[in-house]
Amino acid sequence: MKMIKFGFKYILKHKSNYFSYVISNIFQSSFIIVIPFIEGALIDSLTNIEILRFTKTIIFLLVASGISIFNQLANRYLYTILQTKVSFEANLASINSLYESSYIEFSKKDPAILNDSINQDCNSIVLFCINSVHSFLLNICSGIFIIVIISCYSRVISLGILISLALYSISYVLFKEKIYDKETRLKEKTSQYFGKLYTLVYYLKSIKLNGLKEFSFYKIKKVYEEFYQEVKNRQMIHSFNQGIRQCQYFCVNCFLSN
Repeated sequence: MKMIKFGFKYILKHKSNYFSYVISNIFQSSFIIVIPFIEGALIDSLTNIEILRFTKTIIFLLVASGISIFNQLANRYLYTILQTKVSFEANLASINSLYESSYIEFSKKDPAILNDSINQDCNSIVLFCINSVHSFLLNICSGIFIIVIISCYSRVISLGILISLALYSISYVLFKEKIYDKETRLKEKTSQYFGKLYTLVYYLKSIKLNGLKEFSFYKIKKVYEEFYQEVKNRQMIHSFNQGIRQCQYFCVNCFLSN
């Protein structure tokens, strides 16, 4: 929770940019749902040979597609600007805290590894805070929009989707910090792993002169095993989440195709 507060402390300094980005994402999500329906209406108008309806539908499709493309470009721009500004401010604040601390606390740490660790931690916190909340809102808005459309055809299916949406919301609230902790641990292990590789080369002369090669290689293997385990754990969680999403998309597509 402290990490999330840390991220939003700097994100909310750019409220207009952040909320514009969130709204842009919601619009983009609605276009992803709406455009296939317009395409379906276009095919129906061709089947029924209704020239006026076909003309109106294709104009509407072109306008919607144009707005979607423009919104997507604006969305990427807003994201890049927001991520760059917030990451810079978070990194600068973290480095500033070093100047306010005792030099003895971090004097034994390698400056390159310390700087890399600060950059990775700050960037991961910022990216998580930017993406997690807006992804949650997107899924909620998309789910509500789909429920409204499907309820016109089947209330039973819309009720099922509503239940799954509620379960998704509960699971997000319960597991968001655990997922973030896994991401943070992976970042830490990644930094440690590449830091150890760096020290093997940087202190090559000292290691050879003192006969510490075997010991140094033993330590790097231990760090690698921890890093490898975190990679596997993170990938399992990612695969599980992707599997759930694919199942949801498959069910909705099966319904729409029928």
